Amino acid sequence: MWQTLVDVPTIAYGWGPPHPWMTGPWLMGGWLMGVWVLGALAVIVLVVALVVWLGRSGGSRGTAASHPSPPDPALAELRRRYATGEISREEYFQRKTDLEE
Repeated sequence: MWQTLVDVPTIAYGWGPPHPWMTGPWLMGGWLMGVWVLGALAVIVLVVALVVWLGRSGGSRGTAASHPSPPDPALAELRRRYATGEISREEYFQRKTDLEE
């Protein structure tokens, strides 16, 4: 009877002799604990490096959208002339089609 009452707090609160897997040289109590800590730090560093790399690349990774071509001065002039009313709508679209070919 007395042994049963003593075992209740041991089980419920973790009192009592330590378990071998918590204090042995293989897991949490010995040199292998350092390996676990280094492994966790390596995973954190890799995740942070991946986030930084994706943030700097902008997610584009060398697509054409990341390097837009410079504007064509002829098209800019054509747009200006159409905006000021120097040329009609039909003439604007005809010249634009001719320039883009």
